[in-house]
Amino acid sequence: MGVPLVRMKLLAFTVGASFAGIMGMVFAAKQLFINPPTFDLIRSISILSMVILGGMGSIPGAILGAALVTLLNLQILPRITTELSNLQLPTELDPAKYQRMIFGLLLIVMTIFRPEGILPEDRRRQELHAADESAVDDEPDRQEPADLKTAT
Repeated sequence: MGVPLVRMKLLAFTVGASFAGIMGMVFAAKQLFINPPTFDLIRSISILSMVILGGMGSIPGAILGAALVTLLNLQILPRITTELSNLQLPTELDPAKYQRMIFGLLLIVMTIFRPEGILPEDRRRQELHAADESAVDDEPDRQEPADLKTAT
């Protein structure tokens, strides 16, 4: 196609790293103090799930995913745990301990029923649905050949 692949990949990496660096600087200036425990594994998983839930490659999808994950973490999951704690469960089944498990189960259900995300990019949606259609097309026909039908 005439597109210098290595150059374009390096350019995309450079632009992405530049934006990440600028946003990191803005974050540090706003927080006034940052340290490594600020960026723990749970936060990294949460950010990754925002992108996957919203739809990879789609900016509106990533924004919607960020809003949904934030609402889940701050409003919905704590409300579910308080409702479950009102059921007088044994101390071994404390619902506050299982917020991350509930969040993980929601992500698993989402990836099973909607793997492309809520608002996927058009190309990603077409790739996933083209794979589904080709799997259906690859199935052999279960009909008898025409020469066997006439012979019987």
